[in-house]
Order: sequence, then C-alpha cells, then structure tokens
Amino acid sequence: MHFTSGNSLAADWPVQIILAVILCIFIGLFEETAFRVLINDAILYKFRNSKHVFVWIAVISSFVFGAVHVLPADYSSVSAVVTAILKIVQVGLFGFCLLIMYWKTRNIWGIALAHALFDGLSVVPEAMFNDTSDIGSADLYVNSGSNGMIGLAGFIAVLTVAAVILWINIGRKIDFDEIRKTW
Repeated sequence: MHFTSGNSLAADWPVQIILAVILCIFIGLFEETAFRVLINDAILYKFRNSKHVFVWIAVISSFVFGAVHVLPADYSSVSAVVTAILKIVQVGLFGFCLLIMYWKTRNIWGIALAHALFDGLSVVPEAMFNDTSDIGSADLYVNSGSNGMIGLAGFIAVLTVAAVILWINIGRKIDFDEIRKTW
C-alpha cells in the first residue's frame, strides 16, 4: 500500500469502501472461475488419462494466475524484474492454495470468497485513504526496491508454509481418481 504519514480518510470513504468490497467480490469470482475452474477443467478434460495431469494443472494455472497479476508492471530495472518474479511466485502459491481447496470442495463460491477477502486486505484500506484511480493497477501488486523484495520474500515463505499445511491436511486426502472420472 502507498500510505504516507500525511494520508487522511478520503472524503467519500464509505462509498469507496462499498465499491472496493463489490470490486473484490467480482474480481474474486471472475478470477477463480477463470484460473481455477476453466483452466482446471479444460486441462483435466483434455488430458484426463495422463498420469501427471494434476501436476500440470497446478503448475499451469498457478503460473498463469501469478503472471497475469504483474503483466502491466514496470520492468525497467533489475530490481523491478526480480520483484515481478517474486510476485509471480507469491500469487502463484496463493493460487495453488485455492486450487487445493477447489479440488477438495468443488465449490467456486468458497474460494471466490477467500480470494475476495484476500484482495480486500489491500484494496479496502487503499480505497479509504487514497485516490482510487490506481486500484487494480500493477502498482498495488509490484512494489520494486529492496523493501518490496523483502516483503514478497516473507510473504512467499508464509504462503509456502500454508501450501504445505494445506497439502498435508487436505490435498493428500483428495480422491484424484474420483475427480478424473466424474469431472
């Protein structure tokens, strides 16, 4: 977020919060439909009998999900490129966690809500305190420089732990053969 010590509440902050929440809900639903449901189902449908189809689904959907979140970023310095790569990994790990939940629940609504809540943590405060013209831009996703890289590295570590915990507690219990037959 781009807060400075001089930030104050936006004059129309209640309206901005409502709009930000609605934006997060629709973005969460759209992105989960696109990245979890469509990519998952398309690859599964086409390569259902492939031994490693679920690995391919995880890699492709997570990478595409991460890359889409940094496409319009500024890549004019090595620091910005490294930060963008770290952001792809960070968002991809979040996408992988959502994919595990989708495989387990087959419920788009739950993962869309989780996605919306995650986005809301950055978008709602941004809407309350700042000009909303940059909401949805890559500036919210890629903060270059050493602080951006350190923050992303920490977030990657947290998401890696979350992904491992999700996989151990949920992912290993998923009946992939049943998914292969019924999806």
